[in-house]
Amino acid sequence: MTRINRVVLLMCAVALLGCLCSSAFATGACVVTVNEMGVGTIDLSNPACITGGSVIPITGALAPDPGPGGLSSVLTYTINPGGNWVGGDVKLDWSGGVLGDDIRFNPTNGSYLGSLLFYSNPDAVPDLADVGQPSSYYSNVVTIPDVAGGTFYTPVAGQPGFIAAFASTTYDFQTDPQAVPEPATLGLLGIGLVGLAGLIRSKFKG
Repeated sequence: MTRINRVVLLMCAVALLGCLCSSAFATGACVVTVNEMGVGTIDLSNPACITGGSVIPITGALAPDPGPGGLSSVLTYTINPGGNWVGGDVKLDWSGGVLGDDIRFNPTNGSYLGSLLFYSNPDAVPDLADVGQPSSYYSNVVTIPDVAGGTFYTPVAGQPGFIAAFASTTYDFQTDPQAVPEPATLGLLGIGLVGLAGLIRSKFKG
């Protein structure tokens, strides 16, 4: 392999790596990941989060929502965060003001343990979260864009999901995998694939 080919191959690898990892980094010390099928994790392995912490798997299940306008059966992750968290709703804006998903943080209240609830509008591929939307919301609401493949949210004091006991917490909301990738991600993927195809073709010709 010539030096030029090695350079091109390296560039292609970097482009592909950027595509695969463009949404794979979170900024918070503690990271909570949840998806629409009831599968998630709590990553406490960063020493800035908890000394000696680890990655803990969590499972969601359908349960009643005692929050405002809550439905009788909603995908619920019972997390019971240390020191509790701020209650409220995080609305994921799909596009042009269209609400795609709602992430609800219900605080601990008596025997009810603090829970994260995943509301999503029904689509062609049914998931546990596809139950629609609550009939009303908390007064404490934050709206963020719904990013294909994973939406990161790091609340500050007073916002839904903020946990004062932790240095910082980032939530990774995994929405439908069928969502269309961002244009920048498609561009990186295209550059990588075209470059690799060219290298393979030249290798066979040689």
